Amino acid sequence: MPKSPQTQKCLEFLPEESVGVYGRKKTKTFRLGDRSRDFMPGDNVSLVVTGGPEIAQGKISAVTVKNFGDIDVDDLAGTGLKYLNALLDALESIYVNSLQKISKFSSDTVMSIIEWTYR
Repeated sequence: MPKSPQTQKCLEFLPEESVGVYGRKKTKTFRLGDRSRDFMPGDNVSLVVTGGPEIAQGKISAVTVKNFGDIDVDDLAGTGLKYLNALLDALESIYVNSLQKISKFSSDTVMSIIEWTYR
């Protein structure tokens, strides 16, 4: 039986985040929850601006699941961020204020760190 075609997986970025993708400097993103079943090393992904066009195409190189409290400065490489408080501000802006997925981040909040290379 032939395999059904794989649907293109997609990582969406806010317009302010997309600059790093356009310049191909951003190679990592943080997502709420355990996304290790949604994105796996070797998966092809479309990198898009939320509600807009595809910016680039990538291939997932790693997915790491951590509690927010276990994220350290080394995890920020490839994100364009230098400080953990900048990461918290960005994540709260998206997941607490805009999407209202959670009320606040705690050290137990599960996060996925998704890394890719550009194709």
